[in-house]
Amino acid sequence: MIRRAAMFAPEIGGRGAGSGTPVADGTNGLRPSAGPAAGERALAGEAPGGKVSGDPASATGGAVAADGSAMAAPDGRRLVIAVDGPAAAGKGTLARALAGCLGLPYLDTGLLYRVVGRRMLDAGLDPSADASGEAATLRAEDLARGDLRTPEVDRAASRVAGQPAVRAALLQFQRSFGAAHGAVLDGRDIGTVIFPDAAVKLFISASHRARAERRWLQLNAHRSPADGEREAEIAAVEAELVARDAADSGREVAPLRAADDAVRIDTDRLDADAVLAEALRIVRARVG
Repeated sequence: MIRRAAMFAPEIGGRGAGSGTPVADGTNGLRPSAGPAAGERALAGEAPGGKVSGDPASATGGAVAADGSAMAAPDGRRLVIAVDGPAAAGKGTLARALAGCLGLPYLDTGLLYRVVGRRMLDAGLDPSADASGEAATLRAEDLARGDLRTPEVDRAASRVAGQPAVRAALLQFQRSFGAAHGAVLDGRDIGTVIFPDAAVKLFISASHRARAERRWLQLNAHRSPADGEREAEIAAVEAELVARDAADSGREVAPLRAADDAVRIDTDRLDADAVLAEALRIVRARVG
């Protein structure tokens, strides 16, 4: 049975970072997260120090620190935290910040499918066609591309993600990433398929309207359109998200759904700090 975390506050936003273990995300490939000492303080109940912030330009892509594996699940295995949810619900913001606080590597798994979809578009191919070749040849530097979060790529990613061969090609990459040193991974099937035995599973959700506003701001940070134009564009983004949810939830292979033992966090009225604080509370309860 899915448990819901009840909280309140304004809109979620921001991004996490620090210095230490590598973070694979859509900002610029591998970014460092905070070291294990920060994780020990966070699990001990100390405040994460307000907003978790960091300059994405400081990415290194270096090796995981030798002591980065200190975080462990109750059974002694590497600590894996699964963060699932639909697009623009705030799962990436949370996962990056959580990884930064706990000193764990971070992987945005949805970015893998965006890269595959983008490469299909670049090659002039229909994303519904067999994309397993693009998935098998995915390179780490592809994750640093700046054109992976557009509506066109949203649709392409959803199409390639529904292909069993593509998911199979990327499955071992994701499992190896988490098993090596522990990790925080976000996506749509982390807690149900990739790491069904993850020590902590979170499902992040929000209304279509809230998600559309966030995605619009993400894509239009430097624009100031008239109110009417802005509303029309947000409505269009909302329609795209509704369609994406239907495709992701209705596909036969690894559909978007919350794991039975996941804790659900609704971020409609939460800011990034409130979501992070609640997630850390959940991790402390599960890991001790």
